[in-house]
Amino acid sequence: MDEFCNYVRHQHDIIQRFGRYPARNQVLGRESTAEEVAWLKSGESRFDFRKLIDDWTWKVHQLK
Repeated sequence: MDEFCNYVRHQHDIIQRFGRYPARNQVLGRESTAEEVAWLKSGESRFDFRKLIDDWTWKVHQLK
């Protein structure tokens, strides 16, 4: 559950900072700001979904 909360916080922080998800700009035909481009290039935008799933799967098996 901690990993899910971290994911939600990460998403909240993105919206709080930019008012939108910058990674979706190209698909939606939006211009990216210089700050969004720098943030996307920095790698800070990435969230480790594989780790989130692996941690969750391990915890579910521990409950059995």
